[in-house]
Amino acid sequence: MDMLMKLWLAILAAGAGAWVWGFLSYAVLGVHGGDSKKLPAEESLLAEIKRAGIPPGEYQFPWVEKAQQKDPEVQRKWKEGPVGQINLWGPFSIPRNMLATFVVNLAVAFLTAYIGAETLPAGSGFSKVFQVLGTVGVLAYGASSLPNMIWFQARAPRWRSHLIDTLILGLGTAAIFAAMWPQA
Repeated sequence: MDMLMKLWLAILAAGAGAWVWGFLSYAVLGVHGGDSKKLPAEESLLAEIKRAGIPPGEYQFPWVEKAQQKDPEVQRKWKEGPVGQINLWGPFSIPRNMLATFVVNLAVAFLTAYIGAETLPAGSGFSKVFQVLGTVGVLAYGASSLPNMIWFQARAPRWRSHLIDTLILGLGTAAIFAAMWPQA
């Protein structure tokens, strides 16, 4: 616990660094500009969603209850398509989302520091801290999204932007910890 207490400033710096990268990658550099594409017939689809009064939420279509999965009609719908998922957002609060993202980044930094404090002694060299915590950072920022990207057929631009974010966030976090690692 003593080692973890010595890392409080590094935790804040790593959390803030990850938050700054997220802002830059989305709002300034356009790393995520190609992640999505415009729907054909967007206006008519939006009008239909409004007409139907669908509340904010995450929807899958065709919707299937577990007991219906083997039903021939359900199987036909899945084969013929369209098959997909749509997220309808409610009131969008940029400040709330930015704060929540910062909290997540702090949590990742804290857990990264915890793993480092439990596995690396004070005085560990920059390269060793970078190696171990870089692995942790890349896993923390990268692996959790991959199953959804596979299952929900993310397009190549999203894979590229995710890889860029993963490497910069994970290795950036490692570099901050390695530079601020307590000396013996």
